[in-house]
Amino acid sequence: MSYYSILYYIGWMLAILAGAALGPAAAAAYAGENAGAYLSASAVAAFCGGALIIAARGVLARGYFRETLLLLIVAWPLIAIFAAIPLMLQGLTAAEAFFDALSALTTTGGWISDDIARATRSGTLWRAQLQWFGGFLSICAAVAVFARADFVGVQMPRPPFARGDDGASLRAVRRAAGLFAPLYISITLFCFAGLILTGVPAFDAACLAMSTVATGGFAPAEGGVSSYGPAGMAVIFIFMLMGSASFVAFSRFASGGRRMAAERDKETGLFLLAVFGFAMFIWLASGDEAALFQSFFEAASFLSTSAFAAQGAQTPLVAALVASVIGGAAVSTAGGFKIIRWFVVFQRTGSEIWKLIHPKGVAITEGRGRAVLGVWIYFITFTMALAALVLIIAGFGHGFDTASVVAVAAISNAGPLIALAPDGGAYGDFSTPLQLVLCGAMILGRLETAAALALVNIAFWRS
Repeated sequence: MSYYSILYYIGWMLAILAGAALGPAAAAAYAGENAGAYLSASAVAAFCGGALIIAARGVLARGYFRETLLLLIVAWPLIAIFAAIPLMLQGLTAAEAFFDALSALTTTGGWISDDIARATRSGTLWRAQLQWFGGFLSICAAVAVFARADFVGVQMPRPPFARGDDGASLRAVRRAAGLFAPLYISITLFCFAGLILTGVPAFDAACLAMSTVATGGFAPAEGGVSSYGPAGMAVIFIFMLMGSASFVAFSRFASGGRRMAAERDKETGLFLLAVFGFAMFIWLASGDEAALFQSFFEAASFLSTSAFAAQGAQTPLVAALVASVIGGAAVSTAGGFKIIRWFVVFQRTGSEIWKLIHPKGVAITEGRGRAVLGVWIYFITFTMALAALVLIIAGFGHGFDTASVVAVAAISNAGPLIALAPDGGAYGDFSTPLQLVLCGAMILGRLETAAALALVNIAFWRS
């Protein structure tokens, strides 16, 4: 195994992080806040990133699948350590700063304290930027690694670039970054423009656009998204759906492959159908005929794992948790189990039930046993991880309802769900060991659970 390629890509991530820190530094200087915290973080990240790039340059080896998975599992916590530097210099403890930074990077959007997260303009902008960067990394990782038949159970629409064989997995990440960067930036700018047109202040619009497209669920206003009025919420609703839909389909439409995208993209229809179904359920359960748009907004909010609407939601708790576990498209910024996997699970379950009812019948299958088996393994590992997390949180002295909400929030990367917990509160109310456990759950959610387990498999390393 060659580690040079891993160091090289991590070096570039740190370099990007260093450049991103200059924005909050400027905002801090303008507002009379501590700009030095972000300048220091930028300098440290630039130095370390540059050193890694120089050290690895010229000795790059082919990036095999193992190297790619190792890069992903190392990148999340390592980048979060550097991203936590300005938060720590602004008064948070090392553990609290790491929690907030990792929560932002994984687009979880759960903070040690909501008041602290919004206390300064620089801190608000930094968290929104980290969410935006983490959302983009999630898309690249998904299309290069996870959006394959072995992981989702069906043949997914292929991106308009060659992912290569096992020896070119890391190159696929780079190609995905080059392909999706213009699209991701364009969608964010359109969201920003739409918010500006509805009267949202420019600073709030910038932070909100980055968080919305990244499905991070972070609203700069203390009152949440309801502070921006019906027009602002309508814009957020549209781009929340776009952030949780398939970016492969978007890229094919943008490149002119409309017919192929329409023929092969099942996820968009399934996701919109799920939004409609949950919205109707929420609307009927609320008994308020005037709350139709609010029902659609909440349905999209939870299915996209943004959880924007968690504060003051009319959605029943169980429905909100189920929707967050379902999640969005495989190649999107949304978390959760992913809706295409649920489609495969239900389809396979129906096939097995048919066989039980017709034991002598002959079922016609598509011959994708290995791919379907991969989804069942993912389903089992996801369920076991979620159950273990509930038990661990309960073991720290929290009630079952709170443990269930927080576990789903962490592993589905839907941090604002904590507002639905019976005792409300914030993640800062938890002990430091439990906060670190939740950090591991956030990473596990972004690593698609089953792929992360491959890294602790000895046979995987020896193959």
